[in-house]
Amino acid sequence: MDENTPTVKFHYIKSNYWRVIRAEGAIGGITPSGDVFFSLYNERVPLPDVTIQAIEDGHLSSEIIEQRKTRDGILREIEVGVNMSPTTAKALILWLQENVSILEQFQESAHEQASSIEREVKR
Repeated sequence: MDENTPTVKFHYIKSNYWRVIRAEGAIGGITPSGDVFFSLYNERVPLPDVTIQAIEDGHLSSEIIEQRKTRDGILREIEVGVNMSPTTAKALILWLQENVSILEQFQESAHEQASSIEREVKR
């Protein structure tokens, strides 16, 4: 690129709602207007809705497990909904594929180095 090539500078500013989330899955589909929509979720066991603890000598004692109220199954907590054009979705797919490939190469290299060190130690 020479000095006469036009450029544009992008500034990244975090919104008031910016945060880091863990995504263990996604659910979504195509919107009526032809965009791609998905929500990211994390999974965990449900926290109890209600717990009951005994009071002994004016202090909380142990929980009465038989009276605990909780949900059955696994909770999928939906973190965020994402709506994007098909063009943006394709760019995201390529970006994800490139980064997964880089990570796999790094992991393979680290595994080979660990195996090499292990062989040296066994000699």
